[in-house]
This record gives sequence, C-alpha cells and structure tokens, in this order.
Amino acid sequence: MVQTQSFKSTKEGSILHITGNSGALVEDVSKYLKVLDHAYNSAYVFDSIIKQSEELNDKYNGNFPLPLRNLLWLNWWNPNEEKIASLVPVEHKLKLQKVNINSPGFWEFLGNLNPLQFIREYLKDNHERKKDRKYREEDEEKLGDLQVEFKRIEIIEKKIEIIKKLGVTDDDISVLKNELLSKPFKQLSTFQDTNLIIDAEIVDPNSESYISNVKSSNIPAPILSAARPFQAPSSVKEVRGKNLEKFLDALKKQEPNNTEIQGVEKRDTLNESDDLKEV
Repeated sequence: MVQTQSFKSTKEGSILHITGNSGALVEDVSKYLKVLDHAYNSAYVFDSIIKQSEELNDKYNGNFPLPLRNLLWLNWWNPNEEKIASLVPVEHKLKLQKVNINSPGFWEFLGNLNPLQFIREYLKDNHERKKDRKYREEDEEKLGDLQVEFKRIEIIEKKIEIIKKLGVTDDDISVLKNELLSKPFKQLSTFQDTNLIIDAEIVDPNSESYISNVKSSNIPAPILSAARPFQAPSSVKEVRGKNLEKFLDALKKQEPNNTEIQGVEKRDTLNESDDLKEV
C-alpha cells in the first residue's frame, strides 16, 4: 500500500495514484487519458473561479461592480475542451509522472492538489454509490442526479459555499457544477465500469512506504504478445514529467495490428521458462 496524503502537496505539485487493470484497447487508453486531462482542466478552472471570487471580494469589499459571472466566466462561455485547456497555465497542466503496466498496475499524475482531490473524491464517492444501488436510486429520485453527485463530496461543497456567500445565485452555481464538474467527471466514471480505474489516492511521494513501493515496481513487468510482439517504448514503462499528449503519441506509434493487448498474468503464476516479452 502507498501512503495517502489528503491535504498536502510538494513544491513540484501533488500526485494522483490511480490503480487499474491492463488488457485494454489502446484506443480506450487514449480516450481515458484525454478524459482525465479534460476533467483535471475543468476542475482547475472551477477552483480558479472560487479563488478569483475571493480575491475580487477582498478588492471590492463585497461591492462588486458587476455580478461575478460577468467578471469571471461569461467572457469565455460556453466552455469547450479547447477553451478550458487554454485557461490552465502550462506549469499547472496535468503531467504523466509514472506508469506501471501490470494487472493491476497503476498510473501516477502530477498536478495541482485541489483539482486532483476533486477527481479522487468523485471517483471514490461514485464507486460507493454504485455499490449501494438501492440507496443511490432512492436518493436520486428525491434530489436529482446533479445534487446527488456532489452533495457528499465535502471539499466541493465547501468551495460552493464560498461563492454562495459572495452572492452567486443557485442558477449560476448549477451551471458551473454541470459544465465544469458533472459533465467531465461523468465521462471518467465509464472507465470505472471497465476497471481501467479501480482506485484513486493522493499519495505522499516523500513517505517511506511510497518510496519502497516505487522501488519494488521497477521490476520489469512481462506482457503477452498479441498478433505480433508488442514492443512498448520506454515512455510506456515509465514516463516522468511529460505531458499526456507526448505519451499518447508514443503509445499510438507502437500500436500492434491487433490493437488489443492481452492481459498480463500475475507474476507469481509465471514459470521461469515462460518465453515472454518484457516492457
């Protein structure tokens, strides 16, 4: 187990550790990374709106010259992926820190703490609600999908309370939640159904347990060949500090004729004589 770090970040940023199964189509992995990147960017913009609202409140002492929506987000509305991505500074964009291809393996992403926490808490809450289907259905019938999605995620509710106190209307809050949280996060939940996402944690890269886990994961992971041997580039085995676009390009260039990569067998079930390609 890696040690979780819920409310701290290093000077380089914070790490989101996502556990997931291998054996997915390259096409699905590509979609997963793009959806995660968009969810992070959207959460980053949502968090930025909250911070900027507080800064404007201090500047004008609560007497805004215009409604906050006019000051902060109407100039780039309606949001789309390209607009949202353009609002995230390069130094704060999500970076692929490390990949371990195994079954299960893991992905590690470096970024700002709050957006990563939004994603982690949503995935955990979504997993719990799916386990308790009866409760979820009754809850959604009473309160509606959008309210249920975030009502139990404390960090998001606290952020919403901040802008409520600054005079942002319920209608404006509903639009922000729908466009910047609900829509992109719902896309992520589809990868929980296929087990590309099994668990998500914010980890402390300086803890002894994490360092030990990283060292043990450096053992090469065997991978069964598909239609022809799949020779993954070094960037697939381990990528540090690279943008997701570069990883996707490297992955696509190595895509075999049969794009389904066969599942990795558990290491303890393999014999020494097994003739397997290693990444």
